[in-house]
Amino acid sequence: MPKIIFDFSGGCMDGKTVCSDSPDPREAKEARDFYTITEDGAEGRGFWTFSPAGLETIDTEGAEIASGSGFRANHLYRITDRLAEGDEVLIRAQFEPGTIRPDLAKP
Repeated sequence: MPKIIFDFSGGCMDGKTVCSDSPDPREAKEARDFYTITEDGAEGRGFWTFSPAGLETIDTEGAEIASGSGFRANHLYRITDRLAEGDEVLIRAQFEPGTIRPDLAKP
């Protein structure tokens, strides 16, 4: 697997970068997971993620408590660019405001 770098624009993750070779195991896992669920960072693919506050609550309180507190992966980011050079891949993801996850939409 190449070195994966995700660069976020807009939304709650604006300006955040995650890298697969980070010394922080959670960041490294996030980069690999985002890469996998976007089919290797294919342009146009989207994914839902938690806000940083939601991730912090999951880490400190556990997933069950976070879920009961209303934290959901409801921030949609879409891949806008994928730049591969050598064994590195830079993937840019843009927040899509106003998009509601179908399973969270009120009838």
